[in-house]
Amino acid sequence: MLNLRNKRLMSFIQKYSIYCCAFLLISVSHAGGGDYIFKNTFELCELDLTTISAGETFAVSCDLDLSEETIVLASDVVLEEAGGSIRNGTLEMDGGAIDGELLNTTVEIEGDTSLISSVFLFRVERWDVIQHEISQSRAIANKDEMNEVISLVKRLGATEFRLDHIDAYFYGDHFEINATRGIERNAIRLPSDFKWVMSDHTILRLQPSHTNGKLLGILNDSHVTISGGTLIGDREDHDYSPVEDIFGNNRDTHEYSFLIHLAGAHDIVIDDVNLLDSSGDGLFVGSSGLRRPDGTIPPGVRQTQNVVVKNSLIKNNRRNNISLVDGEFITLDNNIISDAGGGEQITEEVPLLDEDGNPVLDEDGNPVFETVLVYSSAGTYPRAGIDMEAWRVRIPETGELIEYERISEVTIINNQFLNNEVSDLILFTTSQVLVDNNYFTNGISSVAAQDIEIRHNVFENASVEFDPASIGIIFTSRVVQATGEELNYNFDIHNNQISGFDNGVVLGGNNIAFYDNTVTDFSTGIRIVNLEGGLFADNVYESAQFNSRGVWGFISDSQDALFFNETIDVQREPFLIDRMNQNNANGQVTFDSCFIDSSGNFRARIANSNRISVINSELNREVELTGTNQDIVLQNNTIINN
Repeated sequence: MLNLRNKRLMSFIQKYSIYCCAFLLISVSHAGGGDYIFKNTFELCELDLTTISAGETFAVSCDLDLSEETIVLASDVVLEEAGGSIRNGTLEMDGGAIDGELLNTTVEIEGDTSLISSVFLFRVERWDVIQHEISQSRAIANKDEMNEVISLVKRLGATEFRLDHIDAYFYGDHFEINATRGIERNAIRLPSDFKWVMSDHTILRLQPSHTNGKLLGILNDSHVTISGGTLIGDREDHDYSPVEDIFGNNRDTHEYSFLIHLAGAHDIVIDDVNLLDSSGDGLFVGSSGLRRPDGTIPPGVRQTQNVVVKNSLIKNNRRNNISLVDGEFITLDNNIISDAGGGEQITEEVPLLDEDGNPVLDEDGNPVFETVLVYSSAGTYPRAGIDMEAWRVRIPETGELIEYERISEVTIINNQFLNNEVSDLILFTTSQVLVDNNYFTNGISSVAAQDIEIRHNVFENASVEFDPASIGIIFTSRVVQATGEELNYNFDIHNNQISGFDNGVVLGGNNIAFYDNTVTDFSTGIRIVNLEGGLFADNVYESAQFNSRGVWGFISDSQDALFFNETIDVQREPFLIDRMNQNNANGQVTFDSCFIDSSGNFRARIANSNRISVINSELNREVELTGTNQDIVLQNNTIINN
């Protein structure tokens, strides 16, 4: 009896040792970037699943090896996970349901069935996704595997895909800037009616490459939420050597890599996501194809619409933190948008070549050199926190507008813009934008913008030392030469605090309202340049900066510009109007009921200008008139510093 007991004990120890060794080998392999593993109960089942009765709920409490066979289950069987696993084969199900915890990369699910729960938890050890640093081919396999998992669980009825502890690289194997092909081939693609939920322990990385990758993409799908987690690009490890795309075009700027790419996406929420270190953009929002020349959308193309990006950190992306190029009804709320496009750009001198590739020589026979940009991890233009830049062109001879893209109805609210290299917000070609209650350190600019409201924001210059080129808000007049059409119009700017910029505000264009703002600590409080229809009311311009001026109008024409009830208190001239309205018979600038003072006791000055009125105002001294002026009205003013 003792010998038999010993034999049984030895047999148990041998079997246990085999399972332990196998488990340890698999675990070590995975930790080093090897194969997937399973939670092992060390209890293999001899159960025949085909014996489960129709409609029965079966708890899988041990490990089932299907031996690469197809197992056909009775109808309406429910398989619950109870500590065990199923592997190495195919389950053909007729109705019923399966626990998401039983899914893994070695089991195929066929037939008409669903998940027990619509919430699926992705456990990286059960799938063919390898973590940490890997080869490019392996990163492609990671991306393909993730898309297969998404497709599987979506087919089985999952509406929420949760990720927890994972740190893995993904890559697309084609160079694509086309939205449709780029997302279909290159990205982890998220389907409609789907929540992609990441935790603080989720890190998804874009594999370093010399092409333009995409990490997450939504193409022509709707009702998708992306939340939590960190997405990291390849900015620091990218290969910036020259490259051609699949069409043979040079794409040497390396700027079209995106961490999240929306193309024709509807009803999207991005919440509490970190988007960091892309060699291109953190977030890119566009359509699934180009518009017709008149801006209408052709069949088969969708613009992106109804997008909310909130509570996220979007930082240190090489081109822009966010690019908005086509879409409408987009809201950016309570995000930190910082450090876009930073880094010192490097240039080098290279020989200038003619059309035949021969060096160009000067008159003395010496090679002519040109300065070229060396592309690197340093930022590439526009280098903005947000760039709203729809692609559109004009035919030079007629001025006809060709709108391949259109971006409008955008709300930017409660965000912090910190240390973005060139500008916090570029309204390049856009319309119907609300900018409300944000904090800016590098200002707002425009090229062709219409119907813009900027209210309740704080602008503070980010530079520790006073920056001689900084501007808080700049909208300048831009006119289509062929037609005379003004491209910047309908600006409503009110209740903002603007401090520490060389030029607090520079305004031009048509129909501008600037009121109830406070502009402080500047060299020039506000410059007006070629505007038509400007109301400036109840603003305060105060600066003790040496040589600071309040209002400056210089070599331009301004029609129907009224400064009403303004407070100007600066070191030098409260206003300087120089060579204004020399070419516009309808030009008129009026200061009415203003308080005008200079701590340096300088006089407000009008020089070589036409049709300027100063009425009903309090001034520290009489207005100084120099040069040749016409139609100057100085009436009913009070001198407060006799």
